[in-house]
Amino acid sequence: EAEAEVSLRSALRASPADHEVLHSIAGLHLLRGEHDEARACLRRAVALYPHCPKLRNAAGILLLNAGRPRAALRYFEAALRRVLSADDDEAWEACVNGALCCASLLETRGRSPAPMDEAVRWLDRAFESAPDDARLVGLMQRLEAAGAAASGTSGETSLV
Repeated sequence: EAEAEVSLRSALRASPADHEVLHSIAGLHLLRGEHDEARACLRRAVALYPHCPKLRNAAGILLLNAGRPRAALRYFEAALRRVLSADDDEAWEACVNGALCCASLLETRGRSPAPMDEAVRWLDRAFESAPDDARLVGLMQRLEAAGAAASGTSGETSLV
């Protein structure tokens, strides 16, 4: 870890506008539990290379893990607007994480149809590129259970 930091800091001194180096430094901060520093690195990387969906996905994941799903959702939406094609890996990642944000909102706020509707849109898009992905099926089941709990039903309706 210390050796990686020395290498990354050296790379950043040589190329202070390198968004990939900043992204890597953010990852190093995350490994250490330094979330504020990681967020600062990602914000700087996004400012340097605003068209990169990978950076926005990373920032969204950081916010989602920090318990801020609504803020994270904005980053996933922005990432999705910047992907080169609908079946790009970054598009899939943004869609899955967008659905996770909606699941979190639904589980914490309950009885609100908006997060469920949003989740369905995000999941539908993710299923387009990976229709048999077990993780997506699991997420769909999680959303169905959260929706059922919020509405007081048995959860027999399917999202897809």
